[in-house]
Amino acid sequence: MKFSLRGEFLASAGQSGVVYVWTVGGAGPSGAGGGEEAPVTDEASVSADVIKLLRLSPHRRFRDHTADVIDLSWNKENFLLSASIDKTVRLWHTARAECLHVYPHVDCVTSVHFHPKIDHLFLSGNFDKKLRVWNVTDGRVKEWANTPDMITAACFNPEGTMAVAGLYRGQVFFYQAEGMKYYTQVECRNRHGALKGGKKVTGLCYDTSSQHKAAAAAASLSSLSTFGPSTTGGNNTNSSSSSSSSVVSSTGILAGGAGSEQLLITTNDSRLRLYQTEDYSMLCKYKGLTNDHMQIKATFSEDGEYVISGSENGQIYIWKGTTPQQGAAGGLAGLSAPLTFKKDRNTAYEFFPATEIGGANPPIVSVALFVPAAAVMQSLKGTRHEEQWVGVGAGAAVSKMIIAADYSGKIRVFQRHSLTVGSSGGTSPVKTA
Repeated sequence: MKFSLRGEFLASAGQSGVVYVWTVGGAGPSGAGGGEEAPVTDEASVSADVIKLLRLSPHRRFRDHTADVIDLSWNKENFLLSASIDKTVRLWHTARAECLHVYPHVDCVTSVHFHPKIDHLFLSGNFDKKLRVWNVTDGRVKEWANTPDMITAACFNPEGTMAVAGLYRGQVFFYQAEGMKYYTQVECRNRHGALKGGKKVTGLCYDTSSQHKAAAAAASLSSLSTFGPSTTGGNNTNSSSSSSSSVVSSTGILAGGAGSEQLLITTNDSRLRLYQTEDYSMLCKYKGLTNDHMQIKATFSEDGEYVISGSENGQIYIWKGTTPQQGAAGGLAGLSAPLTFKKDRNTAYEFFPATEIGGANPPIVSVALFVPAAAVMQSLKGTRHEEQWVGVGAGAAVSKMIIAADYSGKIRVFQRHSLTVGSSGGTSPVKTA
């Protein structure tokens, strides 16, 4: 599952090969791709305080893939890419009912990612060991690099200057995006024991919280500029520019560059590893989840405070996203335990069941995400909750909702007990399919 960059849509796909696009926000008519409504569990028991994140009918159903869809990627113009083991990547748009372009590959495609800065480029990872940068418009490979093993995960870094490939035996290779020249690599392997040979990389996720904070700071400055006192004269222009500069610098966000990036790597040894790209050293290893065979990917919350992942044992796991060097740990209120650190290992986590199906074999939770603040704010539009959030800002909505999908074919949304401003209540399920 992936939310669109503006939080207006959610794309989901899986074993059926069908790509669903859901409209965020429960109010209003069904989308153009509606048809029969998806079933909802216990709708009558949902209280008035629950926010409906998704409309019940899909906005689009794209059925052209002939096998499992493994990965999805959005760009800011609401174009969507889907990667499948049918050896194709397909291009869609929320305003069109048909496939816009097919990008054929010679083997199963395991990953796809739009370039974060250049909309007409995307990256694909493949079982044929080639990492490719494609031109969206003409459908041709612009540049490519050979890797030593099958590619099981791939992405660009947030600035689009690096292309990263996670491989079948736990290696992660970094290439300069311009020219696809080899840069460095890291080994996600245990030093001893049965797993020292390395296990498949199933997910790569950069912490983009600095970009979100920079955008919030820019929006705040824009607001100050718009509503502040109006004066005239050339000298005032220089003064205003200087003032803005000092505000930006004081936040430590926009001034001085983004600094070292952090990359979260998920592997089939039931581990998450956090690396910093300043020297490509490991900052922290996270344990707790079960991920021995599936393509499960852990991700950050938008503010970088938390890490979340699905699990093969039917649970959703949450860790504190900060490292020991970054400050003290703390938990999400209403969950299992406070989060603590020991050296560079984090074995403390919070978890809760993502399904009502108990027993020894609950459905595998293949994906769990914090709902982006933009999507939370979008879901509040037209509801009685919207007015109390006006002026608070999207930052207050971070970590208010969690969305998960499992092997029973259901999507579930989990919401804090209260979404009132400043609330830090517990988490309760709102079950949606």
